[in-house]
Amino acid sequence: MPDAAESTPVLLFDLTKIEDNARALRAAVPTHIACFGVTKGCGGLPKVAAAMLAGGVDGLADSRLSHLRALRAAFPQTPLMALRQPTRAETIGMVALDALIMVTDLEAAQALSSAAVAARTEQEIVLMVEVGEEREGIMPLHLLDRAKEIGALPGLGVAGLAINTGCRGGIPPSHEMMTTVDKLVELLEGNGFHLRVVSAGNSSCWRLMEAGLLAKTANHIRVGEALLLGHETSENERLAGFHTDAVRVRAEILEAANKLDAQKTSVVLAIGCQDIGAGHLVPVETGLKVRRVTSDHTVVEAPGDYQGRGGDVIEFSPSYLAMQALAASPYVTKAFIGYNGKQQ
Repeated sequence: MPDAAESTPVLLFDLTKIEDNARALRAAVPTHIACFGVTKGCGGLPKVAAAMLAGGVDGLADSRLSHLRALRAAFPQTPLMALRQPTRAETIGMVALDALIMVTDLEAAQALSSAAVAARTEQEIVLMVEVGEEREGIMPLHLLDRAKEIGALPGLGVAGLAINTGCRGGIPPSHEMMTTVDKLVELLEGNGFHLRVVSAGNSSCWRLMEAGLLAKTANHIRVGEALLLGHETSENERLAGFHTDAVRVRAEILEAANKLDAQKTSVVLAIGCQDIGAGHLVPVETGLKVRRVTSDHTVVEAPGDYQGRGGDVIEFSPSYLAMQALAASPYVTKAFIGYNGKQQ
């Protein structure tokens, strides 16, 4: 077991494997559907985004203004999408990015309109529609009226619509949801709107896509979890041809000792809820199991003859929420395995 050679915890990205996953994604998705790589799970890191782009994704998407600014600085010509409606304080910054912006609220659209007019630019808007997720979204019954209200605002153009599934409470996408999308596209285009973007969802839609059941009008998807972790979101199933070990977490052992049970070793590591948030970690090494996570410590149960000691490192596979929290934490070192196989 290696000694800790760097400040831990470490969030490690294998750029070659992420590029491979992007190639697998692009090969699996119908050619008429644009794939945008979602970078919020990796903190909007340009090195990771570059691997996604090298593998063939058509654009990048994120929810945070700071991430999108970093992406625009790194990739001036790459299409960007803002996944979350901006707060009022973010409005001017968002308009400056030349990115598609998802919107549901009329007052938010009015603020974007004012910012776009002041910047003498035309801001493209994608309307997020509620199809059962109960997160953000315009109710289908109100979509046409909202589209007309927003479309009439100076400096704004309605470029498309999108749906979200599989995030709140794990509500999976369905063929009925996709049928709703098709009907709403027909409604809007029948009333004079030209929608260049119909975004049918995220990694949770993978099985529907495989079955050929995405919305017929869909020409766009947003994918992050599949690219980074190699599985789809609804059932957490591994995707054929994808790497599931492109992202790893390394944490240092503080103490390893036989305590209440001589047949088991209690291993205490320097990583906790402050690092992984609402997510979880799974040890890569067979025979290890996470037993408890507190604010700053994680306790792993190991066999009684476990040889690890203080200063050694244990490697974990993170859940999506753990990866996202680790990427955002100032206490976590971000490291990369480059195309030469060496850590950067």
